[in-house]
Amino acid sequence: MENKVIIVGAFHETIELCELCQCTIIGVIDSITEPVYMGYPVLGSDADSKQIFEKHSDCKIVISPDSSKIKRKIASYYSNIGFDFASIISPRAFISKTAKIGKGVVIQSGVNISSNVELGDFCKVNFNANIMHDVQVGDFSIIAPNVVVLGRAHIGNDVYIGANSTICPDTIIPAETKINPADVVK
Repeated sequence: MENKVIIVGAFHETIELCELCQCTIIGVIDSITEPVYMGYPVLGSDADSKQIFEKHSDCKIVISPDSSKIKRKIASYYSNIGFDFASIISPRAFISKTAKIGKGVVIQSGVNISSNVELGDFCKVNFNANIMHDVQVGDFSIIAPNVVVLGRAHIGNDVYIGANSTICPDTIIPAETKINPADVVK
C-alpha cells in the first residue's frame, strides 16, 4: 500500500478506505471552507496545488470523485504539477496474483478480482463487485457496488456500470457507455 497520501475531493468513503489501508493521510484538497474534514487538514483547493506540491512532493494523490470526466481532469492537472498517484486497495478485497492493476485505482472492501483481469488506470471498483477471469476494464471506468462482470468481458474507457448489474461473458462494452443499475448486459 501507499504510505503518504493527499486526497483530492473531500469524501468520507475515500478517507475511511485510506485509513483501513493504513495510509498516512497528509490532508485533503477541496474547495470546502472548513479547515478540517474528518480530522484531516484541508490543505487548500486546486488553485493551491502547486504550493501543496512544493511542500508535499513525496505524497501521492488519491482521487475521490467517481465521474470519469472529472477524474480525467484531476489526473491531468495534478500529473502536470508533478504529483504521482496512489492505488488504494482494501485489505478486505481479494486480488488474484495474475491480475494487473493500473495506477490511481481504488478498490473497496468485498471486491473479488479473478485471474488475468486487467484494470486500467484510475478505475474504481466499489463494494462487493465481482470481476471474473480474463476481463479487461479500460481507464477511468467505474464499477458500482455488487456488479458482476463475467469472464472475458471487455469494458472500454470511461464506462460506468451501475449497482447490481451483471455483464455476461464475452460482452464488449464500448467506451463512454453508462449501464443503468441492475441491468443484465449480454
